[in-house]
Amino acid sequence: MKKLILIAAAICASNLAMGQTPPVDAAPEPIKCLKGSEMAPLFQSGEAHKLPNYSESSGARVQRQYPDTALRGQAKHILQADGSSLGICEYSNHVGAVAVFLLGGAQADAYDEACDDGTCNDDDYWRSDWREHDAANDQPGQEMIKACYRDINGRAFQSAGCGFAPPAE
Repeated sequence: MKKLILIAAAICASNLAMGQTPPVDAAPEPIKCLKGSEMAPLFQSGEAHKLPNYSESSGARVQRQYPDTALRGQAKHILQADGSSLGICEYSNHVGAVAVFLLGGAQADAYDEACDDGTCNDDDYWRSDWREHDAANDQPGQEMIKACYRDINGRAFQSAGCGFAPPAE
């Protein structure tokens, strides 16, 4: 639990006011993925490896070659068949996925696709996307994943602004 609190504090650092202690009966602060602009310096410095369940993918090479390449973050959520829950923070550039880290047990208000529990930034929302690239790989009952989006000029863009509730103790 101590590790999760440290992780949540690191992820939420940009969203919390310094020196404020929430009331005892207040809901816990949501866990949010880092914005792409926050993840980029962590990636370049190597500090991103300290994030939970961190891994890199095909776009990482170009991101290191051209550190000023924009990263776009996206929050995703999977509810497993066994009832376990997984929060995903994924970052990509024009080549493809760069890095991802996973938050085991993180809960999301994603299943009505509204995100009205206060964990999302204004205008961000969850929607259902296919989990697999190929329908032949679908697992019955687990075909979909929830992914965070924001509409800009009538188009849906991936977003890191949908938050997660910390795992239940």
